[in-house]
Amino acid sequence: MVKGEWGDLDEPDGLDLRAGFLALVDRLAGRARHVAVATHDPTLAREALRRLHAAHTPCTLELLFGFPVRPGLRVARAAGVPVRLYVPYGQAGLPYQLAQAQQNPCIYWWFFRDLLLGHSFRLPGTGLASLCRSVRRRETML
Repeated sequence: MVKGEWGDLDEPDGLDLRAGFLALVDRLAGRARHVAVATHDPTLAREALRRLHAAHTPCTLELLFGFPVRPGLRVARAAGVPVRLYVPYGQAGLPYQLAQAQQNPCIYWWFFRDLLLGHSFRLPGTGLASLCRSVRRRETML
């Protein structure tokens, strides 16, 4: 399930997209084998994951590379669910990311802020220490 950032232009004004998203979560909770919740709205993600857990429905949180992921990672960690990261790539990757940035100029700010402040995007467990532990594990298995 994807909660996009922008509403459908054909939808009537005043439509509450967040309420519609949670109504769909409620329809799937307890009925679906697995639900992937895709949103960068931490409050919405927290509530969706809570409802799915209450119905004992396995779920994951999906995030889009290029948007801030730390708030989503905190929500997923607190809910005890895995995170999947969508990374646009290939010939369509750069045009897709530029189109997203044109629609949401904050993306430029996030990119330059991270570049200037030296923030790098790293998922937990992807640092040098983690890599070294992984190599040592493989060596002991051989």
